[in-house]
Amino acid sequence: MTRYHCVSFANLDEGAAFAAALSRFLASPGGIGRAMPANSSVEVRVAPSDDLRGLRVFLSTAALEAAAEAFGAPDVIATGGLEILPSAGVTIASGANRVPYGKDDIVNRILNPEATRA
Repeated sequence: MTRYHCVSFANLDEGAAFAAALSRFLASPGGIGRAMPANSSVEVRVAPSDDLRGLRVFLSTAALEAAAEAFGAPDVIATGGLEILPSAGVTIASGANRVPYGKDDIVNRILNPEATRA
C-alpha cells in the first residue's frame, strides 16, 4: 500500500514553487531521476487548501525521499494511505510521468483542473 505524506503551505505560490521545483528535480537526469527507475512509486499530488489561499502537497514515500534529498526534509503534517488524499487535486508526477513544471504551471493546473484533463 502506498503511503502519502502531506506537506502544507499557507501560501499558494510558495507551495506551487515547492511542487514545481520537486517536479523539475524528479525529471532531471542529474537529479533523482537518474537513480530512480521509471516504474518507481514516485507520486506527487497537489490540492488547494480549503480557503484556496494555500496548497497541500501529497508525496509518496519515494517522492518524500526525493524532496528530502533535494531540499532537506519538509515538515509533514499528516501521513496515511489513500484516505488522506482529497477528492479535488491534481497529480503532477506519477511513476515514469515526470514533467518539469514551473510554478505558474502548477497554479494553473490547480485553479483550472478541467483544462489539464485534455
